[in-house]
Amino acid sequence: MCEQHLSDEERDHKPTGPVAFVDELVVALTNGRIYSREHPRVQASLDTLHDSLREMLRSTNGRTVAIGASDGFLFFERRPLLGATLSSQRLIEPLMALSSGGIAFEPTTSRDD
Repeated sequence: MCEQHLSDEERDHKPTGPVAFVDELVVALTNGRIYSREHPRVQASLDTLHDSLREMLRSTNGRTVAIGASDGFLFFERRPLLGATLSSQRLIEPLMALSSGGIAFEPTTSRDD
């Protein structure tokens, strides 16, 4: 769930991990399509996405975070992200349109990237 819609208590216990990261990525992409880059929703979703990326980088000990796409599924570390199936199509479709097998985030990825 997008952090923007969480209560303070929920924000303290928000989900982490690859499924949560994909969910935040989809929220940021969707908000970016609807609103201008300067819009508060876009800015908030970028902040949340970058926080989620930093959490993912901590969990991978600073290695690149790569989300793969194949046969209508997303993968992280060769495991399907089944919990991301509802939102995954919004990420899979653009990747397939680009003939891409996924997307990777380096440890140096900044919020502006």
